[in-house]
Amino acid sequence: MFLEVVKDWAKSRKEVITGIILLMLWLTDSRGMFKAEIKAIEALPLLLSSSSSYDEKKLFFDGPVYLFALEAQHRTPEDSKIYLFNPYTSGASYIYLKTRYYLYPRKLHNAGGEINIDELLKYNYLIFVVPIETGSEAVEPVYRIPFLKRVYQNLDENGLIGIYRVDKGVGGR
Repeated sequence: MFLEVVKDWAKSRKEVITGIILLMLWLTDSRGMFKAEIKAIEALPLLLSSSSSYDEKKLFFDGPVYLFALEAQHRTPEDSKIYLFNPYTSGASYIYLKTRYYLYPRKLHNAGGEINIDELLKYNYLIFVVPIETGSEAVEPVYRIPFLKRVYQNLDENGLIGIYRVDKGVGGR
């Protein structure tokens, strides 16, 4: 009887060890699926800390998009109509939605990766954010429009951001 119990225990122990090894391999291979959960766990000390400011929390979660929106918020009036040139295709909707949220009550139009001059003339500002991996050549069309006046532009490790005023009196229709 004792020998049978030991054999059963050894057999179940091998199954448990095999299961643990398989679980570890699966978790290692599927880390990408849990990026949001891992980021949330990393954020717990920041979120639970009463000394963390709103800006620190937003910067942690939204990073460069938050900084971009803050810059646009400081450099454009609240009643502005803004044309968002967004040549970054894989994160375009995220950038647009977050920027729209942070820039409220300003009116924001998502132009995507193409600039329509007739449409642009309906707005007061053109803004763009281009992540570093996209390359600054993506905004070359902006530099060729004569009636855009640079308000702000910055290139850093996150990418290139720009805020331009639409000067309808200079080459505009």
